[in-house]
Amino acid sequence: HKKLVRKMVYMLASVATVVTLAQTIETTEEDSNNVIVDDSQNASATTDNIIVFSGKGVLTIDEVKREFEKHDLTEEFCVVIEEGYTEIEAEAFKNYAGMVSVEIPDSVISIGHHVFNGCTNLEKLELPSKVETLGTSIIANTKVKEIIIPSTLKTAHYTNAYGISFGAFLDSAIESVVFEDGIET
Repeated sequence: HKKLVRKMVYMLASVATVVTLAQTIETTEEDSNNVIVDDSQNASATTDNIIVFSGKGVLTIDEVKREFEKHDLTEEFCVVIEEGYTEIEAEAFKNYAGMVSVEIPDSVISIGHHVFNGCTNLEKLELPSKVETLGTSIIANTKVKEIIIPSTLKTAHYTNAYGISFGAFLDSAIESVVFEDGIET
């Protein structure tokens, strides 16, 4: 499954590169016999903007920092976390403004406090279908508009008697919170 996900990510990156290359050929063609193409920047930029995490157990802050040091984070980027991880450590991705989407596998059952807080361009986040524990403020200061809470959720860390964290969606673009059938309050 892990290899399949990686192949799909690279296939998508390749498709984007081919589309970019085709657009470059179309716009830089001088005549039918002389085509000028410079796709070196586009090919590397597309592939470099997908950051893949492979491993097992807890995805830690230190692991995220080590991987991110290998990449140019001045451009927008996507994160793919592969099957095998069971937990994302608190604040692991905090304040990475260039992240626009993250794919979390169903093997992740625990997401720590403030994991994506401050990822100001994060628009796409789908919680794993088997998540059991959510920390507070996981999407604070992001552009995530909708979040679906899976029925597997057992623990959400709250700060008041009404079951709502004061900072859960602080300064986010949240418009909709959907609870799957089977959630008990």
